[in-house]
Amino acid sequence: GATGVITSVFLETLNYYTNNISLAIPAIGDVNLIYDQQRAGITSSYYTIDNSNIGNGSRISFVEEGNYLISYTTGLSINGVTSINAKITTDLYYYDPFTATETKLDGLSGSCVLDATGTPSLRTDTISVINGIKITSSYINGASGPLEFFIKAANNGANPADILQDVSNILIIKLDGGVGPTGPIGLGSTAAGITG
Repeated sequence: GATGVITSVFLETLNYYTNNISLAIPAIGDVNLIYDQQRAGITSSYYTIDNSNIGNGSRISFVEEGNYLISYTTGLSINGVTSINAKITTDLYYYDPFTATETKLDGLSGSCVLDATGTPSLRTDTISVINGIKITSSYINGASGPLEFFIKAANNGANPADILQDVSNILIIKLDGGVGPTGPIGLGSTAAGITG
């Protein structure tokens, strides 16, 4: 095994959740999700998050290239007095300020159908999505600055669905950590340190 000094590697993490913002996905419509509360004690200089425009949702920009793990959960609820349904899909998009266009990224989508009958009609569920993404210089150095990533939730059902506070969250972790122990003095040593 390793013979050098073991040194922990800090993982650069963004961790936000929906706390004080009330959002609903309209029937046959969509909304950009907003995460307004940062998890206590988790900060990083690898990301910026802009919540200045609720209509835009939370816009996340990366400042470092690398491989990232993205996980987001969306809590959903429908409630009415007759038969109701909502058909929800969620997707990760990026917005290019230079071209003013939105682009959906493949492999980071989720879906859920909420269908309820009776009086009252109440259903809750969650959509959870996790996958990796490689951030290159083109995402960081766009013509008008870094591209802005966000989550869009769309509803193809007959009734609106509410976004559940505290249940809805986003977590991003940079996967490229430092090197492991390489010698008797740990990180950065030029001596051979892996012997097992």
